[in-house]
Amino acid sequence: MRFRFLIVIIILVLLFQLSSVASNENNLLEPQYRNYHELFNKNGIKNTLTIVGSLYEQGNLTSDECHFILHELGDYASKKIGIKKSLQEATETCRAGFIHGLFLNSNLTEVHDTSLCTGFFTKKLRLQCLHGLGHGLTVFFDYNLSEALGVCKSGKNDGYQSACASGVFMEEFSPRAHLSRNATNETFEICENNDFKSECNWYIGIRITQYNKSLTQGLKECNNAGQNYHTDCERGIGVLAARRTNYDKENVFSICGISKECLFGAASEFSLSEGIKRGLLFCRQFPIEDKRRCLSEVMFLF
Repeated sequence: MRFRFLIVIIILVLLFQLSSVASNENNLLEPQYRNYHELFNKNGIKNTLTIVGSLYEQGNLTSDECHFILHELGDYASKKIGIKKSLQEATETCRAGFIHGLFLNSNLTEVHDTSLCTGFFTKKLRLQCLHGLGHGLTVFFDYNLSEALGVCKSGKNDGYQSACASGVFMEEFSPRAHLSRNATNETFEICENNDFKSECNWYIGIRITQYNKSLTQGLKECNNAGQNYHTDCERGIGVLAARRTNYDKENVFSICGISKECLFGAASEFSLSEGIKRGLLFCRQFPIEDKRRCLSEVMFLF
């Protein structure tokens, strides 16, 4: 009897040890994993971004999981060493999640223009910084779009202003912003009342698909966009299709169907987030008459 009892104890101990190992591994792979703060403290920004990025490259994290882990890390870094110093070591890893996170919960009282983002050597990082700044401004101004977009308008050219505004609208339409709103035509009216209609309609798919609507249904809703802006809406759905399928080409083509704008939006997202090679591979599946347009989407940021 005692022997059997001992066997049971040993088995339970082994099971506990195995579950602890599995739990530790799962914690590493969950978006809620917090030990990356220790990783940051020990290894610094660039090395930590490389480590987390390698988890994504190895297939242990989805694109969204990696992106939002880096959101949290950016938020942590902004409080620990400040935005300006953190930006000096920021990278594009996982859709530049670290850069976006730097701004989300920061005090931007002294930010009156977009000059904070002009110091990057690459166009992609400048635009990602401006996009992140747009997110942060929207939160800082308590979702007052007029004030947030007012800062974006200080950008030295249309491209800078557009990148900042894209962050404003992505934040405005994010689930954390207004979960209680219904996806009605009022959603599109937001885009009618500002100077950045194209950017607004590009990100409106986030709001549309929050309310139990598939991306395919969201494409149909794009017909409610203002005159000549349904194509921006469709392109935005393409971006969402790429992200939500974790960049699965076949699934993206299935979601977009016959909407070329949706596919072109997906092409730009493949290139921006996965690199130019993945973007070019995505364009291979286009019919010959659309390949040039697809390639222009892929090459835009390079």
